[in-house]
Amino acid sequence: MTEHLPPSAAICNRISELTELVGEEVLEDVLTSLTKMCGEAFQAGQVVDMADVENAIGDGMAETGRRLLKHAFENLDDKAPRILIDGKPWHRVSSAKKRVVTKQGFVEYWRSCYRRRGERRQRCPVDEAVGLVGNCMTRPAASDAVHTMTGKTVREAEESIARLGNMEPSQSMLLRVMESVNERWQGMEPEALDAVADGEEMPEKTAAGLACLDGAMLAVLKREEGASESGWREVSCGTFTCLDEEGKQLSSVYHGRMPERNKVTLKRRLTREIQRFRERCPDLPIVGIADGAVDNWTWLEKQGFDRLALDYWHAVDKLWDAVQHAGRPTELYERLKGVLLEKPDGVERVIRSLRYQRLRAKTVEVREEVERVLGYFRKFRHRMPYHSLRQEGLPVGSGVVEAANKTLFNVRMKRSGMRWSMAGGQAVMTFRALVMSRRYDAAWGQLTDTLVRPIANSDRPCDPLTVAA
Repeated sequence: MTEHLPPSAAICNRISELTELVGEEVLEDVLTSLTKMCGEAFQAGQVVDMADVENAIGDGMAETGRRLLKHAFENLDDKAPRILIDGKPWHRVSSAKKRVVTKQGFVEYWRSCYRRRGERRQRCPVDEAVGLVGNCMTRPAASDAVHTMTGKTVREAEESIARLGNMEPSQSMLLRVMESVNERWQGMEPEALDAVADGEEMPEKTAAGLACLDGAMLAVLKREEGASESGWREVSCGTFTCLDEEGKQLSSVYHGRMPERNKVTLKRRLTREIQRFRERCPDLPIVGIADGAVDNWTWLEKQGFDRLALDYWHAVDKLWDAVQHAGRPTELYERLKGVLLEKPDGVERVIRSLRYQRLRAKTVEVREEVERVLGYFRKFRHRMPYHSLRQEGLPVGSGVVEAANKTLFNVRMKRSGMRWSMAGGQAVMTFRALVMSRRYDAAWGQLTDTLVRPIANSDRPCDPLTVAA
């Protein structure tokens, strides 16, 4: 015997809200239609294809959702002949149909349009109460669209969204939404991002913090200011990671910026992450790791980190450049790589070995290459405390930011033939970083809360999409 469980309190509350928005008769009518549709798809005693049943139920739910949203939107409109917006009078001039993309698909609804005397532009309070994004998508729909575009091209996003749900936005609509969202976010990002980060909890067992920054080359449209003939410019990536006692990653936040002189914005974002960590965990150490780029170290050395280190893997790459001309390069390379990592005086031993390799070099070219690498190790010898870092359970490499370069930039933005505008590249980079940092949902709430305006001359709920979300 099948047990019929009562609906949860949350579902009952949602049904109550929906009834208030659309009316009891409308709700009963559409739910009856849905029940009939599902019943026809799955009749007792008949052999049916369950895939067809599942698809029929999905289509029925979407159609029900569209009908309910249409009523909910239209019920926001009290058709007042005169309303006040920001204390100024607006007069009703027409009733026009609006077609928008929702999570249930396209919905068309009628709403009143208002105009002030002496002005050409019209305003539609219902659209403002719904909080349309790009004037074409509801907030839940736009959230899914933007999230999808952080990992897919516009064409792929169009196909994926249509296949996985009932939305069928065009590529131009997706671009419009992304442009609108990015423009709004850039205008509010510092404060909004602080609000998101301040609401996060520090991972349990956090024992240290790790700050890294790096860069990668990206093809930028030649018309963009500062682009070279080839169109390649450096984009920047920064990460801040919480580590456990063994130096393992607990959580990471990511920031990415399109080409910018001295990486000013990226450094500002990372500095704020560092400050926040210090405020919460004043007794925990912070390690700064980067490659040998001068600009990176100019910033790192000003942060007052407890420990600083040159990325170990960049150091061993340089080591290979010096020993590859030796008689047995692989054996020598593996030995010196281990010495550098495991011995308290590892860097001094490597320098002595490189001096010997320089003396036994058989050609001027080999000698010059060894001398170049020798100069590198001398310059950064005080930034190679790999043995002590390992003893303290701290990392020796900037693998987090190196991986971020791959996942943030390369996978999404360096496909064959891709060229990026500054605005378009930053839009993808910003929201992709939020997704990778697990901050997207909180950031989306900060972003779209500002889109909603209370319905003029009405005390009815102004956000019907809390039901549809």
